[in-house]
Amino acid sequence: MRTGFYEWLKQHKGYDENTTTSRISNVETIERYYGKLDSHFLNGTYQQEVVETLEYSTQDERKNRENPSKIPIDGNIRNGLATYKNAAKLYQNFLKEEPYNASSESEVVEELIEQKISLERDMEKALRRNIVSLEPNLRIVAR
Repeated sequence: MRTGFYEWLKQHKGYDENTTTSRISNVETIERYYGKLDSHFLNGTYQQEVVETLEYSTQDERKNRENPSKIPIDGNIRNGLATYKNAAKLYQNFLKEEPYNASSESEVVEELIEQKISLERDMEKALRRNIVSLEPNLRIVAR
């Protein structure tokens, strides 16, 4: 999460201290389960992979549907997800209104590179553990 979000909430939205810290906490929780929201924003996946997964209607509640999000909700799913969705949309508006400067964009690029390297490492480990599932005679020769 970019550092300017706190000030944006206070100045542009007029939120008091408690509301501001609550929204910051909500966005931090979303990032814990969905990854960096800035990355989703730059990749064009913010709406579909984050905001839309936080939708839970009254009809969903009546039908007792499961929580569609990655965030575990202890209590009322509809109210919990509405809070997170509101925070996600606030942060999305902040990202739209506050353009990236060179330093914040380079931080996001570095984060994307690190995520890619981490994913490749995880894939390699999984392949090494289960190499025979691809082909029974396959063997790992070198690292």
